[in-house]
Amino acid sequence: MKIVVIFSLIVALSLPSFAQTVIKSGEAAPFDGMLLTNSEAAKVLAEAGVQKALCKENIRYEKEKITSASSLEKRKLEIIIATQDIKYKDVMELKELEIKRLYKQLEDMPNNNTSYWFSGGLALGSIVAIVASVAIFFAATQINRTTLVPL
Repeated sequence: MKIVVIFSLIVALSLPSFAQTVIKSGEAAPFDGMLLTNSEAAKVLAEAGVQKALCKENIRYEKEKITSASSLEKRKLEIIIATQDIKYKDVMELKELEIKRLYKQLEDMPNNNTSYWFSGGLALGSIVAIVASVAIFFAATQINRTTLVPL
């Protein structure tokens, strides 16, 4: 289709503008070139007008075709963006609901580890107290042996 438009433009632009001179039969022509009868000249001029109109119509058709294709592509992209926005909002809503569900589950879960922590702390404290008292005992006896001087 583009080739037809380009060809039509070339043909329409390459047609010369006609200088009209009326010549009677037997008279000499005032210029070099071809002589056309009135009907042939009218046919050439009409063909040039038709080609010009055809060229304009082809240009309008191609312009509308490109405009329609671009507006269709734009509309498709707008629909994709709108659906992505809806999808994003749905995913965010599901995420928030899941977070709330997990917090509630965490709050409802009993803390059964307190007795273990208490027992572990009591045992560790007892062991530290025993080790510290034994260490103090041995340190005190060691100090008594070295500081006592026989008389």
